[in-house]
Amino acid sequence: MEKLSEFIKEKKMNLLDVISTSKPYKPMLCSTAIQSCIAPSPIRRIRQNPPTNYVFKIQSYSTISIYERCKSPSFGEKETGYTWQLCYYPKGKKEGGKGYFSIYLLITDTDKLGTDWDVKVDFRLFLFNHSKKNYLVQDNYETSFNVNNKEQGFARFINLKKFRKLHLFEDTFTIGAEIFVIKKTERTDSFSRIQEPRTLENSKTVTYKIDQFSKRSNVPRLERITVNKLEWKVIIYPKGNAQANKSVSMFIQLTNSSCLSPDNQVYVDYSFCIAGKKETFKRAQSWFSASQTTRGTPNFISLNRLEDPKFGYLVDDACTFGITVTVVGLKDTTKA
Repeated sequence: MEKLSEFIKEKKMNLLDVISTSKPYKPMLCSTAIQSCIAPSPIRRIRQNPPTNYVFKIQSYSTISIYERCKSPSFGEKETGYTWQLCYYPKGKKEGGKGYFSIYLLITDTDKLGTDWDVKVDFRLFLFNHSKKNYLVQDNYETSFNVNNKEQGFARFINLKKFRKLHLFEDTFTIGAEIFVIKKTERTDSFSRIQEPRTLENSKTVTYKIDQFSKRSNVPRLERITVNKLEWKVIIYPKGNAQANKSVSMFIQLTNSSCLSPDNQVYVDYSFCIAGKKETFKRAQSWFSASQTTRGTPNFISLNRLEDPKFGYLVDDACTFGITVTVVGLKDTTKA
């Protein structure tokens, strides 16, 4: 018994102490707001995978190149909750895009959004490279679309000469977009660490001896302990529970989970061991809640190993198990 206690102490480590290459580029991110802005350094990179939200293939560049500004069909309402169009400027946008191919993202159907609407998004705009079969991607940081700022994008997406050489093939080019709408968080989870998780109040070790092991039925053995005002039940199935594969099963169960609200959880560090010439030890950390009260392992140690004399687990047909339960912290939820 003394040897087992020393082994458990040795194993008690402080859990909380453990607890497309791309090149940066600075294209201009422009908007059509009354006071146009240049956003902080979007990122240009190359990607093999196509955009997830929308791809638009234009098969007549020579026809549309006479226009100052062209638009794609509407897209994205199902995926993002808003309607969008891609706007592209074949000869470059006048404001800051001379000599470049310009691509922008436009939010549409805004009448249904009311008067004081504001949509925060991260978005990426894509241009397909026909020669290398990949996409040139411009990423931006979080930005807002609103009544004065409905169109945002890149006046200098790519130099027109490079566009015609690498991205225009047989009078055809392909653009696309990915849009992630940033919504207000509906709930915030916070983790409160127990100041001294290894005190007697917050951590407890118990040993449980099973005599006449070979003659025991598989009725579960129970041991009750209290840790940090939470009541626990240690459950041992000598011959294994229904999920076991000819092994001893061990679990801990929170029995007064009703003291936790549906949004609250408790984080627990727990371990199981069995005394022998070569101890078997298993340790885990898990969240417990009113709906998730039981954790453990159906296969703690195989019966063949336990009954093998060379390991020394059974002495006079008796074996001793050790269980440590430590309450590490609590989770609380604040709803927005």
